[in-house]
Amino acid sequence: MAAAHLVLTALFFIGVWDTGVGYVLDFEWPAWLITLIDATAAASLWSGYRRGSSRPWPGLMLSSVAAALMVARASWMVLVPIAVVLTIAGSIARVVTSKRPVGRHA
Repeated sequence: MAAAHLVLTALFFIGVWDTGVGYVLDFEWPAWLITLIDATAAASLWSGYRRGSSRPWPGLMLSSVAAALMVARASWMVLVPIAVVLTIAGSIARVVTSKRPVGRHA
């Protein structure tokens, strides 16, 4: 979504096409801010996933931030809340797995 909004923002500023706005929780925001929000969500999700295996708690926190941003941006989409639930469930599973003794990982 960040890449799409970057293109739409550029098109708006050169006058080709777009409204120049985006929505977060049904409130209208400038397109450049939406691009930053989408990029922050993507970066948080990627960082949380990469850190999740070695440091599960920071991974869960970053995934939670990304989840909140994604739901605020696209709660009207069916796939976004489902993907958010799966992402948070995976992060929680990594936290739970990290608490088990070394020989007990399944």
